[in-house]
Amino acid sequence: MVDCKVIKPTILLGHLEWEKLSLRNTTTFNEKSIILALSSPTSQSECNAEEAYSWRKGQAIFASGSTFDPIEYDGKVLVPRQV
Repeated sequence: MVDCKVIKPTILLGHLEWEKLSLRNTTTFNEKSIILALSSPTSQSECNAEEAYSWRKGQAIFASGSTFDPIEYDGKVLVPRQV
C-alpha cells in the first residue's frame, strides 16, 4: 500500500487498491483531493462517490469510469463526474 503520509498525493488515480486510511490521510495536507476511480464497471471501482465524499468529509473532486448518482453530504449536493 502507498503511504500517503510520505508521498502526499493531490490526485489519487484508479487502478490502485485504496483504503479508507489513504484517503483520510490526505486531509492533513490537502484541502480538497482529486479522486479518479477509473475502473469500470461499478462493481470493480476502487471506491464509489459516496465513499470518497464521506472519507474526505465532502472535500473531494470525484470522477469515475462508472456513473454515480449525486450525493447529499452535510447539506450539500455533490455531483460525481464520469470520465
